[in-house]
Formats: sequence, C-alpha cells, structure tokens
Amino acid sequence: MRVYLIAILILFSKVVYCQFQDTIFFDKKWEQTENKKAKYFRLFKVTDSIVEVKDYYKTGEIQMTGTFLYKPQKYSIVEYFKESLHKGKEIKTHTWYEKNGNKYHVIIYNPFDIENRQIVKNQKPNEFPDTLKPRISYEIYFYRNGQKKDAGYYVDEIYLHGTWINYNKKSQIIFYTEEYEFDLLNGNKTYYYSDGVKMESIQYKDDKKSGETLKYDWNGIPKTRMIYENGKLQSKEKIN
Repeated sequence: MRVYLIAILILFSKVVYCQFQDTIFFDKKWEQTENKKAKYFRLFKVTDSIVEVKDYYKTGEIQMTGTFLYKPQKYSIVEYFKESLHKGKEIKTHTWYEKNGNKYHVIIYNPFDIENRQIVKNQKPNEFPDTLKPRISYEIYFYRNGQKKDAGYYVDEIYLHGTWINYNKKSQIIFYTEEYEFDLLNGNKTYYYSDGVKMESIQYKDDKKSGETLKYDWNGIPKTRMIYENGKLQSKEKIN
C-alpha cells in the first residue's frame, strides 16, 4: 500500500509540474504590464512542450485562442511571452474574436494535416512543393457580421500564395478568386455573378494584366475578349 501511495504521489507531482495555469497582463501594444494598466490578459497552460493560450479583453470577452511550442529548459514562460520568443512557434489553429464574440481572423498553421482538410476543401494543397509546405499557413478573414470574407494561403505569414477566395458578405457566394505567387498576381483573377456564374476572367503576370481577359453574360457565355501586355490594352473584340 505504501509503495502504491508513493507511486501516486510521484505521478501527481509530474502532472502538476507539466500542467499549470497562470495569467499575464498586456497593454494596448501587447507589451507586458501590470494589472491596473492592462487592456488584455492572457491565461495559459503548459503541458510538456505545448503552451495553450487564451487571450481576453480586460472586460472579460475572449480575444484569441492559440497553441505554441515551448522549450522550458531554454526560457521561463514569462520571458517566452515578454520577448516575443513565441513568434514562429505557433502550431494548430489560432482564432481572433471581436468583443461581440464574432471571429474576425483564423490562422491554421498546419493546413495540410488530415483534420484540416475540410476547412481548406476549396483549395489545392497539391500545387505546393513539399519543401514549401512547412512555411505555409492557411488564413481566413471575416466580415464584422461574422461571415467569411477572404481565405487563402500565406508563405511565412507575409506573402499571399496560391488561390485566394473572396466571398459575398450576405450570400457567401464566391465573389472572385485570385492566383498568387509570393504576393504577386500570377494567373487568373475571376469574378462571379451572384448565382455563381462566371462574370469576368483576367490573366495576370507579375501583378499586371497580361494575356486574355474575357467578359461573360449572365449565362456564362463569353461576350468580349481583350488582350493585355504588361498592363496595357493591345486589342478588344466582341465575340457574340
């Protein structure tokens, strides 16, 4: 019985060491401060090398939830947040909220994992080489009413890359799509009517119109063709 009790106490001490909760206060610039000057506060839980974070507005509404990697032997948890050493250590899904509880921004740091496939189902993950995938996050922005606004991939959280989708505020029908390569439009920008029928397709190269632009009627039939080169119109013709 005594051996069993000692084993329980050892196990309990390990759980307490690996899991704990605490609070850090931040000012409006997200610099650590004391409670009375705070605009936000952070609750966090450390489990081994994982930090789960919940940020709140000072008035108590949730502001962000997220998960980070952490090496306790290298920094104290206070230093980790104070010196922004957690930048680049984000994992899983991070979500930001308005005070009214509506989401306004989501970042998925592992968009190619199986559990996230449903979220990024409108995208084409296979268009990225394996060497680039570790640098890619999938981001979603929302209108103030909580409806989805834009969604697509970033490289290094700086460069738009791959296909980006913009949604109609009310109907959530796709309004337009854009194809990027490291923050430059390279490929098609396509607009859609409210019923989803293609309205206009524009070819871009290095952020300038280059190639064919087609305008469609309500039935999706091309009506006008324009040819651009380096952003300048070269020709225009009626098709039907």
